[in-house]
Amino acid sequence: MRMTKNQIIIAALLVPTLPACTASSSPEDAFEFRSGSLDYAGNGDIEIHEGTDDEIPDEIIWDVLGGTVLRQVELGVFQARINVVGETILEANEPLWTAPVCVVEQTDHPSGEVFELVSSTDGVLLTLWGRFVFAGQHALPNAPNVEEDPTLAAQVGFSFEGSRIHSGPWWDGVVLTTATEEIQDASPERRLLLAALVAGECGSSSIP
Repeated sequence: MRMTKNQIIIAALLVPTLPACTASSSPEDAFEFRSGSLDYAGNGDIEIHEGTDDEIPDEIIWDVLGGTVLRQVELGVFQARINVVGETILEANEPLWTAPVCVVEQTDHPSGEVFELVSSTDGVLLTLWGRFVFAGQHALPNAPNVEEDPTLAAQVGFSFEGSRIHSGPWWDGVVLTTATEEIQDASPERRLLLAALVAGECGSSSIP
């Protein structure tokens, strides 16, 4: 099922023709951003398609290629929108020494598994725990159990299941995008990058 813009409720929550881009997109930059399992395919070069099909060219929304995220603006035409360096997200055509648009930070949550996407201007945009993304800065219990806590489940903005991103929990939400590789176990940085793309944060223009 494909959703229209009006149906996607977000709590606060790319073959490409490469344009000129002044920021680095070297493999080293991408690997630095992908902390965790570097051999996990979901941390590598992937395409993100709208809806449930990962093979239709005109439904490619983003191409994550090295350290650059490109947006398909028309069939077969891609434009660089975001660069990732270290644990930071930059606008694609800004030099590396400029202030980052967003930064991924690990919180002091007892689980050691809660990460935040922090904007340089708007504070905490998204909170990640495991396969779940919450809007803004989100206080989580010491031992979160989204599957068994209806109140917590109702607060989920996005979730990862296999190669897909769902609105809300995967067992109760609509499929928004499908990647060409499994992404549910990607690094926290990659999962938050993908969530930012879907949510329209950090230089992303969101889902069409």
